Amino acid sequence: MKKPVPGKNKNPGRHLITAIAVAVIIFAVFYLFMAALTEMRWNKESMTGSGIPVTAESQYGGKAVLFLSSYSPSFATTGEEIAALHDVFEPYGVYIETEYMYGKTNETYQYLSEYEKVLEMRLSSGITYDGVICGDDIALKFALMYRDNLFKDMPIAFFGINDIYLARRACNIHDIAGSREPLFLDDNIQFALSLYPEATKIVAIVDSTTTGISDQIRFLQKSIDYPNLSFSVLDSSDMTRKELGDAVAALNDDTLLFYMVATNDNTGGYYTIGSQIKYLTEKARIPMFHADAGNTGVGLLSSINLNFYRAAKAAGEIILRAWDGEDIGTIELEENPDRSFIVDEQVMKQFDIPLSKIPDEALILNHEQSFWDSYHSILLPMILIFCAMAVLLLQVVMAYQNSQATAGKLDYLSHYDQLTDIRNRLAYEKDIPLYNGQNVIVVFMDLNHFKEINDTRGHKVGDIALSSFAAGIRKTFGREHCYRYGGDEFLVLLKTSDIIDDKAEVSITQGLEEKLSECTAIELPGLDLRVTAACGYVYGFAANEQKIAAMVIQADSNVYIAKSRRDGMFIGSQFTP
Repeated sequence: MKKPVPGKNKNPGRHLITAIAVAVIIFAVFYLFMAALTEMRWNKESMTGSGIPVTAESQYGGKAVLFLSSYSPSFATTGEEIAALHDVFEPYGVYIETEYMYGKTNETYQYLSEYEKVLEMRLSSGITYDGVICGDDIALKFALMYRDNLFKDMPIAFFGINDIYLARRACNIHDIAGSREPLFLDDNIQFALSLYPEATKIVAIVDSTTTGISDQIRFLQKSIDYPNLSFSVLDSSDMTRKELGDAVAALNDDTLLFYMVATNDNTGGYYTIGSQIKYLTEKARIPMFHADAGNTGVGLLSSINLNFYRAAKAAGEIILRAWDGEDIGTIELEENPDRSFIVDEQVMKQFDIPLSKIPDEALILNHEQSFWDSYHSILLPMILIFCAMAVLLLQVVMAYQNSQATAGKLDYLSHYDQLTDIRNRLAYEKDIPLYNGQNVIVVFMDLNHFKEINDTRGHKVGDIALSSFAAGIRKTFGREHCYRYGGDEFLVLLKTSDIIDDKAEVSITQGLEEKLSECTAIELPGLDLRVTAACGYVYGFAANEQKIAAMVIQADSNVYIAKSRRDGMFIGSQFTP
């Protein structure tokens, strides 16, 4: 079809008619979308799109899920996995906490044992979970190994498991279910053969990690299905990075080259998947295919792999089913989850492969939009109008469906300290008017030797000390009364209903110090650490906000007196305006 040439159109009214037609289409789409939204609203009480009954937020409100990610926040699939879990749980007000295990660099038994101790310490400080989701093999191995100690009686869902035997063994355990991660090797090999039908060899790049060994086994097993191909591997763990690059550069066009995983070498060096793929594709004289997720757009020709968003979402839905009372132990292992198919058009052109060979289902990267270059002056205003309507509609839908959840989340982020899960300095300033004209007790606490803990044991242990101490005062006084005032300083504000006199003075002092004794000395046996705090308190009538601020200053002064005497000392006094 011959493209129209700008400036040659002799029918100027044609563009106006086209614009009006597009506008009518946009209005029709908007109308149909609103009609569909209305239909969804009426059917909301019966079924969601995923097949799970819609449940009131209050049913799951207050529950928490731990997501154990085998890798790191920067890993290729982490973002879409977390997005999927938030899509599942946020509408119900379920709190999601993510723990990264950095398994690409640490997967020894010693590391898992140390990791278990840290997680056990957090759980012993009062943090609780109602379900666990494991992403990839290392996380599931860890959960199974330490289930009785850390996750007893909790439902566990998993996804992205390369080791089929591990996945099957987990599914035979009560309250555990999930899906594996197929390599989709047949799909990848068949697509590669459709481009290079004369190939006689197939080479996979692997390493000696848990994932690499599993990938290598599954790859070599495929040699039975392809007798006309000679299967072999390049193990990056047995050579230097340069030797691996030279071996890849020596491959000819009679070979299909697959990158599986190669994050280390025999010198102990570690390389990110993205940097390794970029390095190897620059060395290779033939295209490189990929049978895993992510890292497309850096030189790979194609990738057919697990759809990690859908796999993670399915795992989250398994946890909801467990909370609804279903015995998830009866759910069979999902061995054929949904896949993603990605092709890089730029690499196709680099190796002179006809674009007609790209399957219709494939997502095409680096696609040249010549039509846009010719007609962007017409399309851009239409797209802007459509985007504006879509944004407005999205805002309405979000406000209608998620206003309460969004408001709660924003309130938490602005008024709560993320490390200790108690109210922060901003919340304290906001709450002061609540205590005007009241009999008030102000307790100021300062951790003893906290700088020494940070300097000698490290900031991670320091964070555990802070969160453990906060958990103690939160349990004793209630989260609404506790504030993280500074780095290692905490504040507690309490109301008293009785007038402060000599008789009440004694009972308040004794009652307060009994509670302080319960929460200001925390033992952390797993870290061989005892966390204590010096406490100063003041009680009296707070006529206004200025008086409360003065009480805080007086309580802080009492802390310094307590610190000068001995650890754990409580110094209190009546407020003197």
